[in-house]
Amino acid sequence: MKKYFIFITIICFSCIPNKPPSPGLQGPQGEMGAKGEIGPRGEPGPRGPQGLPGTDGKGIPEDILNSINRLLKDNNNNSEILVDILSYSFGFAPKITGFCFLTNHGRIYKLENKNIKTLGDSVELICKIGNYKDFIAFSRNSNEENIEQYFTAITKSGIIYSSNDLTNWEKIFKVNFTK
Repeated sequence: MKKYFIFITIICFSCIPNKPPSPGLQGPQGEMGAKGEIGPRGEPGPRGPQGLPGTDGKGIPEDILNSINRLLKDNNNNSEILVDILSYSFGFAPKITGFCFLTNHGRIYKLENKNIKTLGDSVELICKIGNYKDFIAFSRNSNEENIEQYFTAITKSGIIYSSNDLTNWEKIFKVNFTK
C-alpha cells in the first residue's frame, strides 16, 4: 500500500508544470470588430478649483460701448422694432403669396411676391392691429384647401387679436395670467 501511495504521489507531482504553458504559434491579427454601444453615463466628478477672476471689462473700445448703450437706451424708450414674420397665401389661381412683418407697436408690413416663384421687391404698411406697444407674436393656421385661413397676433400682456384677411383685426380674448 505504501508503494502505491508513493507511486501515485510521484505521478501527481510530475504532471504539474513548473512554468506556464507556451501560447503556441499565433496566427495573423484579425480585423477590428464593430464598435460597441456607449455605456451608461458615470457619476459626475468632483468640482474643480475656481478659476482666476476675469478682466474688468475695460478692454471694450469706448465707441462700441457707447453704441451698445445708445441701442439699449433707444430700446428702452419704446422704439418700434420688428418682432415676428409669417408667410401668407390667398386664392388658388393665381395664388397671391408673400410675407408679413409685425412690429411691437402692432403695425403689419407686407412683402407681396410678384408671383409664386418670384419674391417681391417692396415692403408696405397695410394696417395697425391695435393701440398696444407690446406685440410679441404673429401666427396663422393652416392654409390647406377647404380650411378657412385665420391670422392671430398677441401682446405680451395677453391680448389676442384675430383676422382672416390681414387688414381687419378684432380683439377676441384676453389671457388672465394667474400668479
